[in-house]
Amino acid sequence: PSQQEHWITAVAALPNSDLVASGSNDGFVRLWRCGDKFQSLSVLFSIQCAGFINSLVFSRGGDFLVAAVGQEHRFGRWWKEKGVRNTVAILPLHKHKKDFKQK
Repeated sequence: PSQQEHWITAVAALPNSDLVASGSNDGFVRLWRCGDKFQSLSVLFSIQCAGFINSLVFSRGGDFLVAAVGQEHRFGRWWKEKGVRNTVAILPLHKHKKDFKQK
């Protein structure tokens, strides 16, 4: 449905940094910067990725983000994204590394 809400379906944090990733089924994985004392988030950038983002994991060095992408949400069969394949997407982040702080 075109009026469908897009809730967050996956979240990951890069250890020892201020970087958080979130996924939904709106066609994007978003990367966020944590604010002071981790009380706020601001969007750094978005990466296009069609389908339900069912899981996110950062590589140890933060050079890439791995996303489990599916036609359906992992906990149910309420909606199905037509034309999307169940897959693992490896999203390179090295060109964006200057945008977040590692400690």
